[in-house]
Amino acid sequence: MKFVNPSKIIRNFHKELIWTIPNSQNYVFLTFDDCKDEDLTFWVLDVLQKFNVKATFFCTGEYVEHNKLDKVILQKGHSVGNHGYKHLNALKVSKAEYLSNVYKNNQLIDTQLFRPPYGKISPAIIKHLKNSFKIIMWDILTYDFDKNVTPAECLENVKKHAKSGSIIVFHPIAKARKNLLFTLPASLDFLLNKGFQPQAITTNLIAQNL
Repeated sequence: MKFVNPSKIIRNFHKELIWTIPNSQNYVFLTFDDCKDEDLTFWVLDVLQKFNVKATFFCTGEYVEHNKLDKVILQKGHSVGNHGYKHLNALKVSKAEYLSNVYKNNQLIDTQLFRPPYGKISPAIIKHLKNSFKIIMWDILTYDFDKNVTPAECLENVKKHAKSGSIIVFHPIAKARKNLLFTLPASLDFLLNKGFQPQAITTNLIAQNL
């Protein structure tokens, strides 16, 4: 399968979004979206602890409102970002509905990190949110959620494209289970053996390196 990671053209067109975090320490940034599957999210936390690395979890509010996983994530030393109260596509709802959805989530999750669901966002919404949030995108999407992608292909995408500053996306959700269970520990083995240091994204770290 040919993976579609954001091209340099797209990244240069939307420079106000954070696609990578260049640094001299060989940091890379594992990120996890949605976190609606409680068991898988706890499994991810256990794997990260086993490898002694930190990551960032972009949580959807309608789930963490009930499972309180954002509190567990923070207690374990990771960072938490806003992924909307509901998992809305910015190109399919009004600006007002989308912004209300984002700010509703921030009443639950106090953070200055935001990732748009599906990676979809409009210039008007960017203009509104960029003063309140660091909008975190990615340069490597594992495609763990895609049933047509094998675990080996997910891993190969990480191996082929990982570099210092990379932001890598995984999904602790049911449809990604098979790929995630294989790809996350295998990716960590690869990254650590190559000298990369997985870190959590924070506003301080962004300020120091961008």
